[in-house]
Amino acid sequence: MPIIFKVIVAILTLVAVAFILVPALRDVRRQAQGGLALPLTMVVVVVGGALSMYAQNSDWNWSANGLPEDPAMRALYDKRKAVHDEPHNISAWQQLGTFYLQYGQTAGAVDALGTAFELSRGQDTEINLTLVEALAMSGGPSNMSRASEIINVTLQQAPTDRKALWYGGEIARSLGNAEVARTRWQALLDLTAQEGSPQAESVAQMLRQRIADLTGEAAAAQPAAADARTPAGARPPAVADSSPEAVNVTVDIAEQLHGQIDANTTVFVLARALGQPGPPLAAQRLTVKALPAQITLTDQNAMLPTRKLSGFKEVEVVARVSFGGTPTAKPGDYFGAVQLREGDPRTFNITIDTMQN
Repeated sequence: MPIIFKVIVAILTLVAVAFILVPALRDVRRQAQGGLALPLTMVVVVVGGALSMYAQNSDWNWSANGLPEDPAMRALYDKRKAVHDEPHNISAWQQLGTFYLQYGQTAGAVDALGTAFELSRGQDTEINLTLVEALAMSGGPSNMSRASEIINVTLQQAPTDRKALWYGGEIARSLGNAEVARTRWQALLDLTAQEGSPQAESVAQMLRQRIADLTGEAAAAQPAAADARTPAGARPPAVADSSPEAVNVTVDIAEQLHGQIDANTTVFVLARALGQPGPPLAAQRLTVKALPAQITLTDQNAMLPTRKLSGFKEVEVVARVSFGGTPTAKPGDYFGAVQLREGDPRTFNITIDTMQN
């Protein structure tokens, strides 16, 4: 029960008692020794009866003790209470940050995991990498720079940690350090190739594609200016991927938004597990000036090698104009979305036309 409610009840009870006792006490000198028996009896009856009637007729959930009924909110309440009660408990901060991350609240995740990182002095690999994931999902130059620093520290401590090598390559690539990204992904590929399992081979194929993409990006950088002068209609259309897990989406922006958004504004095309928290299953990044564009999302675009598009039958594909440059939805962004269930066509269009509240 909220403390303010208890205070109000106590005050009202005292007022009720005062109405009975004050007149009685004024006449106490004229009363016999047992003269207070009746007023005191009335106090007990009135107060006791009022409390009994309130308990029977109130719609207050006494067993809940004022806690939220929604399981997710109750879990969040418990985790917040844990860090409040034990502010130096590393595990409590880690659990709070992981919870925030699972539900897409990246700002809260960065704060909580950042505290866990400071308390553990950067010595806990799992905390380090979860913080890197939160920073990467938040986006922005400062977050990516901080993520890079944490990855460097983590790889010094655990040079063969696979998750660290994976994220290390992704972060380096996003910062334009192609050679560092290639080195880290090649190290991860060498480790993965030793396993020989079907899952390991799938990850190895993804890594080979990422390394090949790095070479292609470097080669494309030089003629980029000439390509920019080529009319969009003169470029050959992209070929749709027919693999079962592939999602082929043509993304465009609503006609009424043309000219209102800077051509260099970032656009993210993301595939998420429908109705489930967590990072995107696949993602690509482009800019408004590239629209309309045909985008293909496959397992090669996975953010985590163990969480891939092919592992989920129901997904939501979102195309988002991100004014903040991050994949996380922010008020004022524009987006379009399509939900895909098993058996739905995997080739479709998305028009970006809705403002994020």
